[in-house]
Amino acid sequence: MTSLVLWGFWALFTAIVMVVDRNLRVDEDFTPTPTGYFVLAAISPFIVLPIYFFTSRRNSAPRHRALGALAGVMLTTTCVYLASLHTTAVVLLAHLA
Repeated sequence: MTSLVLWGFWALFTAIVMVVDRNLRVDEDFTPTPTGYFVLAAISPFIVLPIYFFTSRRNSAPRHRALGALAGVMLTTTCVYLASLHTTAVVLLAHLA
């Protein structure tokens, strides 16, 4: 059960990062709904951000694309951290109730 909660929070934070990035950029070719981002993130939250940031900057210089992928890796780590904090809080609240 804890693994599913962690996976859900991780996918949620990953989807939020993609939605915020999409809203910050205006010239987006591929604009799925926030639900579509959540589905992408739920399928594979550990790899979707580096790929998303790399491909969404396809009109940029190669260096910017590589930096986008690196930012995706760093944001994935941040999402895992946030998901683990939220999962810990949910588990603790469930045990206290």
